[in-house]
Amino acid sequence: MFERVQAHPPPRPGDDRERRPPVPVRVDLAAAFAVRPAESGSELPNGWDMQATVDGELVAWRRDTDGRWWGEVRIRLQRGVAPEAGGVRHLWWVPAHAVSPRSRG
Repeated sequence: MFERVQAHPPPRPGDDRERRPPVPVRVDLAAAFAVRPAESGSELPNGWDMQATVDGELVAWRRDTDGRWWGEVRIRLQRGVAPEAGGVRHLWWVPAHAVSPRSRG
């Protein structure tokens, strides 16, 4: 049943595509949010990790006015490098190139 569910955008132009149930994906935050390298010595160990690749759920594919696909994904963003540092859940639109399939588990 799930073999036909894809985490990639539909190959043809068209309307937004809802995913029910949501599809398990991986989100490359470094690819989604391209930023300049941090200055030496400016690291913040308990800051938000915006360079990680995180597990998430693809809720829908959305198209922008230029026809590009964006994944609407639910992810948990981690704070800092220590597991006890905590995190927060987000629902974000990220560019298609930052979303990849993840096996259901």
